Formats: sequence, structure tokens, C-alpha cells
Amino acid sequence: MTEEKTIHQQLREPFPAEVIGKLPRVTCRDCSQNHGQCSKHKKAKCAECGAWISPAHIHLDYVGHAAVTDRLLEVDPEWNWEPCALDEHGAPLIQARGNIARFWIKLTIGGITRLGVGTCDGGKNDAEKELIGDAIRNAAMRFGVALDLWSKEPLTNSDSGDEPLSSDEVPSLPVKELEDFEASIHFAETIEDLRKVGRGINKRGIKGAEHERLSAAYALRKAEIEAEEKKA
Repeated sequence: MTEEKTIHQQLREPFPAEVIGKLPRVTCRDCSQNHGQCSKHKKAKCAECGAWISPAHIHLDYVGHAAVTDRLLEVDPEWNWEPCALDEHGAPLIQARGNIARFWIKLTIGGITRLGVGTCDGGKNDAEKELIGDAIRNAAMRFGVALDLWSKEPLTNSDSGDEPLSSDEVPSLPVKELEDFEASIHFAETIEDLRKVGRGINKRGIKGAEHERLSAAYALRKAEIEAEEKKA
């Protein structure tokens, strides 16, 4: 008799190659702050991902909103999400930082709730739809959905960033503190800022799936910052 998989195991199942796409991320700060282009970079159609975007960008493997939603429905038909805050009109609160819009949500799967954040160019006409889809993907990653695509490298426990942290050596963190660390990683603007966050994380330490969550977020933000600095 085949043992029934847990919700965690079902969420972590690899996605088939046909649903894995390429997510473009602009690496030029000026482009990010000027509706996707600047004096050095003009928008053009990317031959690899098909996006009309600044040539100063990198590609990250990802699964789209539809595939993630399908996975969540398979695992927990009653899953749901809600915005972290509402504006003065009662609508979900969207934060603006330069030309970038950010949208924080709470995603609940199997009775467990975790934070996620979506980002996009705030000047888009359909920014709200893109923010929701991006936030759901981001929050689902905190549950392990497509984590293998996001996780590029481990956190480090040295000032130079060369020594990998073993997830078996340290205790778990409270959920609120873990989510605070995730937010700090997301908003780090330089490699040094990111390493400061990493050192703070290593002083507290985590293990298992929680370690993977922070490692994935750290690796993604590090790749974005490094690409941005190379193009500057």
C-alpha cells in the first residue's frame, strides 16, 4: 500500500519542464526607476523570454501563477490569501517605492499562514493583477512550491560570504522572526546590506524547511543585486 504524501511533500513536488518559464528581472537601477528604461537602455523584445523590456535584465526559472494556483488547489481546495493591509478606501494596500509597486499578502494552506510579497512596475495598467499573481507565487515558495527553482545557494556564516551554513547545526526560529528576516532580505539594497542580514540570521539560526526558505530568498536577492551592480 502506497503511503499517502503529506501536504508539505505534495507542495514540494517538482513541476514538469513544460510549465517552467523564464522570468525577466531588470538589473539597471535607472531602468527600474524610470518605467523600465533609461538613457542607456531602451526597451526591446527579448529573444529568450519574449518580454518587451530593458536589455539590462537577467532571467530566472519560474512557474507561473496558473501552475502555482493549480498546485495549491490540488493540495488544499480551501487555500486562500488576504492582503496584509487595506488603504483608506478599504482596498488592498499597494506600497510605492520609486516606480516599483509592492503588495504584501498572507497565504494560508492547510491551516498554516505565511507572508509573501509581489512587485512590479507601478506604472502598468494591470499592476494589481500582476502584483497578486507575483505575491501568491512568492508566498507559495515559502511553503516549498517550486523552491528548487529559487534556491541557488545557501546562506553563509562568515563575513566574507564564503562558508556555507549547515541547517543541521542550529535551532528553529519563531515564525514572526523568520518572516521579519525574509522582509529584511527582500529590501536589502547592497551586498553588504544583505550580508548584514545574513549575519543576523546566522546568529539566531534555523534548520530544515525554514532554512531553505531563507536560503532561497537570500540567493534570489543576491543574484538581483549582483546583476544590477554589474550593469550600473
